[in-house]
Amino acid sequence: FPVTISEPQGNVISVKRASDNADSTSAGTLGMVGETIPAGGNGLVLVSGLMRKLNTVGLTAGSLLFVSSTPGGYTQTIPTPPSHSVRVGYVVRVHAHVGEIYVKIDNGYELEELHNVIDTTTTSSPN
Repeated sequence: FPVTISEPQGNVISVKRASDNADSTSAGTLGMVGETIPAGGNGLVLVSGLMRKLNTVGLTAGSLLFVSSTPGGYTQTIPTPPSHSVRVGYVVRVHAHVGEIYVKIDNGYELEELHNVIDTTTTSSPN
């Protein structure tokens, strides 16, 4: 499941399940975890590469995955605003026990995060 950076604990990174509900639960999406990490415990986060031995039934091979509104979930459906669009990676193999996802996190971009953009027509902000 996708995780985002949480509060640091000593000299290690703490993570929590990512969701597309807010910037605080999506912008720091780091990677995918393939197993449950107990509270206060240690675990591995795959930040890029092939995650194996997953149940990918119901997904479509080759499809792009996004962080979903369910914490730790992912979906093939592109989130619509105001949900945050965070790409998780791609479905490589569909199978109940040996499914595979290629993890490649891309946190998406809100307008204020873009650079090298000239807007000469906007006169006021909606906020």
